[in-house]
Amino acid sequence: MKRFIGCLILVCSALAAHADVSNVAVSHARVRLLPGDLPLAGYFVLGNQSSHPITLIGASCPDFAMVMMHRSVHENGMDRMVGVKSLEVAPGKAVRFAPGGYHLMLMHRRHPMHVGDMVPITLHFVDGGERRIEFRVVGATDQ
Repeated sequence: MKRFIGCLILVCSALAAHADVSNVAVSHARVRLLPGDLPLAGYFVLGNQSSHPITLIGASCPDFAMVMMHRSVHENGMDRMVGVKSLEVAPGKAVRFAPGGYHLMLMHRRHPMHVGDMVPITLHFVDGGERRIEFRVVGATDQ
């Protein structure tokens, strides 16, 4: 009986260790298509509808060899991108991934893409939770 209770505690602890992503809201998910082998940018709004902070630590996509989180910054008259290792969203708040700010960089396409296609991107959270989102491919000039 002690062994059973010990196993039950371990299983419950493992389940609790994964993020509850049911309160993560994602809207306006899109990937901006650029010509040739240029990287694509992923934009969306990430909302936290829970009572505790959530922390996004990255993303992945089977259609690309690499997905990175970046933020565009303007310093000393120059625009540049900096890598983002994690992004915390406070309870009841949202963060917009948009041109000129936070965005996903999708590198090394594995196949051709066209406007209107759907791209599955999985968002990864600090405590092991994941959320798969379908991003619509939009044109290079679409916001």
